[in-house]
Amino acid sequence: MICKIKDIAVIKRGSSPRPINDYLSESGLPWLKISDFSFNDKYVYKTHEYIKERGLKQTRFVKKGTLIVTNSASPGIPVFLGIDMCLHDGFLYFEKVSDKVDLDYLYYFLINNRKHLVRLGNGSIFINLKKEILEEYEIDLPDLNTQKKISSLLSNIDEKIFTNNRIISNLLNESIALFDHECCCKKCNLTPMWRKTTLSDVTINLREKVKDEDCKVLSAINSGKLVLSEEHFTKQVFSKDISKYIKVEPNDFAYNPARINIGSIGKNEFSFTGCVSPVYVAFRVDENYVNYFSMFIKSDYFKKQAALRSSGSVRQSLSYSDFGLIEIHYPPLENVKRFNSFYESMESYKNQLLTENENLLCLRDLLISKYYSKDAE
Repeated sequence: MICKIKDIAVIKRGSSPRPINDYLSESGLPWLKISDFSFNDKYVYKTHEYIKERGLKQTRFVKKGTLIVTNSASPGIPVFLGIDMCLHDGFLYFEKVSDKVDLDYLYYFLINNRKHLVRLGNGSIFINLKKEILEEYEIDLPDLNTQKKISSLLSNIDEKIFTNNRIISNLLNESIALFDHECCCKKCNLTPMWRKTTLSDVTINLREKVKDEDCKVLSAINSGKLVLSEEHFTKQVFSKDISKYIKVEPNDFAYNPARINIGSIGKNEFSFTGCVSPVYVAFRVDENYVNYFSMFIKSDYFKKQAALRSSGSVRQSLSYSDFGLIEIHYPPLENVKRFNSFYESMESYKNQLLTENENLLCLRDLLISKYYSKDAE
C-alpha cells in the first residue's frame, strides 16, 4: 500500500522559548540538541542541557518512545526518545501513528530515505527539512506482520551494536578511573617526581601549511574527535583551496578555538597525515604522553580551564597562547607507562568492537536497502 506519511501519522514541530539563555539550567527538563546523539543511534537517553520549568509552555514536551527527525543543520536523522524530553524547532516528531504502522519499520524507512529527503530540503547555508516535505513523502507499506518481521531483524542488529557500545562505555569509565589514580593531579603530593608546569612547556604549536600536498581535511566535533570532514557533514564546509590549512600527523591534536567550550578538540587517530582549518590550533606532545593527553583534554579540569581562559566580547575563543597558560601537574613517566599499558589494551579491544559495529552497520544497511527497495518482493 503506497500512501503519504501524513495519511499514517501527525507530524509536529518542536518549539523554543526565547531568548533561550534565559531558560537554560543545570537541571530541570531535558533539552534535546542534535549534538546529544549521532546518526545510527536508535535511541537518545540523555541531554547535556536542561531548561527551567517556566519554559514548558513555549516548547514541546514529548514523551518517551516518540519517533523524531532532525529538520535542520544535519537534517533527516531519525531517533527514538529514550526518556521524556523537550524539543526545540530543529526537530519534527510523530504523533497519532496509525495502528497499521510499525514504528520501527517507519524508523528504518527514514534511514533508507534520508539522502533523498535531504535533497528535497532547502536553505542557502543550512538545509532545512520542512514539515510539509515529510508529510507529502510517500511510503510503501506492506502488511503489519511483514513490517514487524523486517523491523525485528534489523532491530536485533541494532541491539548488538548497542551492547557493544555499552561495553565501550564501560571500558572508558575504567580508563578514567585508572587515569585518576595514576595521572590525576591529586597524586602530585605523593612524590617529588610530579612536575608543576604549563601546557606551553609540554606541547608544540604546529603551523606547517599543506601547500601543494594532497591532504584529507579533518574537523573537530563536540564528541572530542577529529573526523573526516567530507564524511561527517552533508555539505562541504571547508575551502576548495586548502594550501594554507595546517598539517596534523597521526597522534597530533587540534581544536576549534571558537568551539572548544563544547568539546571540539581531538586527536588525529587516522594512520595518515591530515589537515585542519588555518583558524584551528594544532599541537604535538611527547609520544609517551599521547594517551595521557587523550584523557586530559576530556577532564573536567581542562574543560573549566579552557572556558576560563577563552576570550572575546561576542564569541569566545581560546588561542594557543592562552591554552599554553593552563597549569598542570605533569605525571612521571613511570606512572604514564602503567596507564599506557592498560589504555592500549583497552583501545585494542574497543577498536575490535568498533570494527564489529561497522560490519554490523554494513549488514543492516544492506538489508535496509533490500527490504525498502521498490524492487523488493
